[in-house]
Amino acid sequence: MTDFDDELRDALGGNGSPDAGRAEESAGVAMAVYARKLRKLELIAWAYLAACVALAVFSLSRFEASTAVKDHVFYGVIFLLAIESSVLIKLWYWVMNTKLGVLAEIKRLRLQLPATQVGSEEPALQTGSLGWSVRGRRWALLVAIIAVGFFVGAAGKGSLDAGYSVDGYYTVQSDGRADVISRMELASLGPAPASVFTFYSDSQLSDARCLDETGRELPVEVVPEGEGYRFRADLAEPRMPGEDSAFKVAYSTMGLVREEGESRVFELNWAWGLGRNAYEYTVSLPRDAEVVSVEPKPRSRYTFDGRPTLTFSGLRSSSEHFNVIVRYRVP
Repeated sequence: MTDFDDELRDALGGNGSPDAGRAEESAGVAMAVYARKLRKLELIAWAYLAACVALAVFSLSRFEASTAVKDHVFYGVIFLLAIESSVLIKLWYWVMNTKLGVLAEIKRLRLQLPATQVGSEEPALQTGSLGWSVRGRRWALLVAIIAVGFFVGAAGKGSLDAGYSVDGYYTVQSDGRADVISRMELASLGPAPASVFTFYSDSQLSDARCLDETGRELPVEVVPEGEGYRFRADLAEPRMPGEDSAFKVAYSTMGLVREEGESRVFELNWAWGLGRNAYEYTVSLPRDAEVVSVEPKPRSRYTFDGRPTLTFSGLRSSSEHFNVIVRYRVP
C-alpha cells in the first residue's frame, strides 16, 4: 500500500462511509458490463477465425484442382492472406482483452473494491479466456486438417479426368454412326501419381483406341457404368501431379444421332470437371446432307468433299455443359 493509496482512501472516506453492500452490487454490475463486452469480442474473433479457416480450405482445394499458373498464383495468395488474417485477429483480440482488463481495474479502484475481490474477479475476465483460446485453436486446427485431407483426397484418385482442352472431329455416316477422333490435353490432378486416363460417355463406344503424346498405343477398355460407359486407358508411365499430358482418342458410336420425323438430329453434350475447359468440335455430316438448324451458331461453316462441315468452339467452367445440336436431312 503506497502513500497515494492511503491519501485516496482518506479523501474518499471523508465524504461519508460507503455502503459495502451497495459497493459490491455496483461492482458486480460494472464487471458484468465488461464481461459482456469480452464475450462479444470472443464471438467476433471466433467467427472471423472460422471464416479464415473456411477460406484457407477452399483456396487450398481450388489450388489443387487448378491447372493454370495464374490460378495457382491467385489461390496461393488467397491462402496466405487467410492464414495471416487468422494471426492478426488473435493480436487484435488480445489488445482488446488487455484494454478491457485495464478499464475494469480502473472501475474497481473507483468503486473502492477490497483487494481480495479484485483478485477473485481477474481469472474470470482474463485467464479463463486464455484457456478457451488455446483449446479452440487446437480444435480449429484439427478441423482444418480433416477438411483439407477430405478435399485433397477427393480431388486425387490416381486417374486423369479428361478436360482442359478438347479438339474433336466427328464424321457422321449415312447410317447414323459417328466416327470420332479427339485430341485431349489435360493435367494430372491430386497428390497421387495418375496411372489411368478416363472419361465418361452416355453412349456405347466401339473400336476404341488411344495414343499418348509419344505415339504409343495404350491398352483400352470400355466398361458399363451407371447409365453410360467408362473409357479407360492404362498409361505406360505414371503421370505426376500437375504434369501436362496429351492423348489422341478414336472410337465409333451410334448414340449421337437420332431420328426426329423426317430429319435426323446430331447432338453432342460434354461437361468436364476442370476449372477451365476449352472445346473445339468439327462436325462433318453425310454427303449431300441438308442442314435444317444448328445450335449454337457455328464458328465456321463450309462444304468439304460434298459433306456439310461445321466447327464449334467455346470455353466452359467446371461441370458446365457444352451442347451442340445439328438437325439435317439426308437424300
